[in-house]
Amino acid sequence: MTMNFAVQSVRFATILGMVALALIAAMTARRMADVQAPSALVFGLTSALFATGAVWSYLRGPLALVRAASSMIPFYIIAYAFVLSQKDIAPEWANARLYEALAFEGIVIWAALLAGGIFMLRGGTLSFNTRK
Repeated sequence: MTMNFAVQSVRFATILGMVALALIAAMTARRMADVQAPSALVFGLTSALFATGAVWSYLRGPLALVRAASSMIPFYIIAYAFVLSQKDIAPEWANARLYEALAFEGIVIWAALLAGGIFMLRGGTLSFNTRK
C-alpha cells in the first residue's frame, strides 16, 4: 500500500462520511419538523454544515477541510458551553440534553475530520517527497 493510496482512501472516506452525516441530519430534520421545530432547525443546520464541508473539501482538498474543521470546533465548543450554562437557568428546557449531545458530537466529529485533513496534508507531502 502506497502513501498516495492511503491519502486518497482517507479523502474518499472523509467526504463520503460527511455526505452520510449530512443526509442523516437532513432526514432527521424532515421527520422532526412538524413535532419539534427548533430541534429540526438544529438538525437542518448541521446537515448544511456537513454538506458544505464535504463539497468544499472535495473541491479545494485537504487544506480546505483543515480550515473548515478548525473553524467549526470552536463554534461547537461555544455551543456546548452555552447549553451547559443554560441547564441551571432553564432546567425545564426540553431539549437541553439533545443539544448538549449534538454539541459534544460535533466537537468529536470535527476533531476527527481535522485529524483526517492533517493526515491527508502530511501524507500528500510524504508521498510527494518520496517520488524524487
